[in-house]
Amino acid sequence: MGQPIMLAAESYFLQAEAQLKGFLTGDVTTSFNQGITQSFTYLYKDVTNVVSTTKNVATDVAAYKTDNAASYLVNINLATTNAQRLEAIITQKYIALNMINSDEGWNEFRRTGYPVTNPTGNGYTNIASNKSNSTRADKLITRVLYPSSEQSYNAANYRAINQFADLIFWDPN
Repeated sequence: MGQPIMLAAESYFLQAEAQLKGFLTGDVTTSFNQGITQSFTYLYKDVTNVVSTTKNVATDVAAYKTDNAASYLVNINLATTNAQRLEAIITQKYIALNMINSDEGWNEFRRTGYPVTNPTGNGYTNIASNKSNSTRADKLITRVLYPSSEQSYNAANYRAINQFADLIFWDPN
């Protein structure tokens, strides 16, 4: 099965973040909106890698923006601070990557704290599973466990970890 290395949506959201921080020239809003459009485009492609004729990306993106007309997370022009703009970018990036490249979305959450989550909430307000056994307040893991084969093939370097408590050396969260 093919797996994309990087989605066009992710590229546009990375560009939007770099533009927001002054690392790239260009318009944050344009890159952000392209990211949303490319997310829909990817999801609407069929096995021939063409957008299905039963789907209309532009219409559905417009409906998504209309359905969330008061949300700066969807309509970045409503964001009044750079912190809100960054939250919008990372939240949309998380949505675009969800179930496609979930590790990258999780890493973005660990890096930025976005999307904002409510650990005591339901499936709409909490990005962690409602069945999570995590002892952390956010109900997420801190580490991805090694596969069981690692213990047998690399016993000299294998170290058992607690995926809810042991932090990676570079991650203060």
